[in-house]
Amino acid sequence: MNFPDKEGKIEEIYISEGQEYPIVLFEGKKERVCYNFEGCLSDRTTKTLSTKPYKVEFQGFEQKASAPTYEEAVKWLESTEGTEIMNDSVFLAEGNYYTNLDTCAEALKKLILLRDYYNEGWQPDWNDNATKYSIEVEVGEIVGRNHHCNARIMSFKTNNVRNKFLEDQRELLEIAKPLL
Repeated sequence: MNFPDKEGKIEEIYISEGQEYPIVLFEGKKERVCYNFEGCLSDRTTKTLSTKPYKVEFQGFEQKASAPTYEEAVKWLESTEGTEIMNDSVFLAEGNYYTNLDTCAEALKKLILLRDYYNEGWQPDWNDNATKYSIEVEVGEIVGRNHHCNARIMSFKTNNVRNKFLEDQRELLEIAKPLL
């Protein structure tokens, strides 16, 4: 498991606070390995020190990296030049992608409420094949597009409702454009 197909020899017994710890040198390895008195490597809990060679078969073994956490993302963001995080609000140097993130998010929040008001509560069913009328950003420009199954946050029940929204809410759409 730790040193497959390697035979080890106990080089010495380390005694500390009344406990005995075997120090093992495995063939082909330069470093010596310390086990606890139960045969577990260092501070682990699985016993792997055997009195005879053994093989381990990993069937279906998979090891994936853990998903990044919000806290890790904040540390990364803080490490970028000109970034300051205060009370979960992001303040950044001019020109940074995250500039005015709170302002954009607030505009998007308002647009979502207005979208639902214009749609009179209508919600798109992205599983059907009916046309939905959306607003999106294409090559840096805010445009109206028709979709059948590609979900968009700014989607409307009719072409006329979408066009009216686009005309009436252009200012808020421009503010929220990085999030659209």
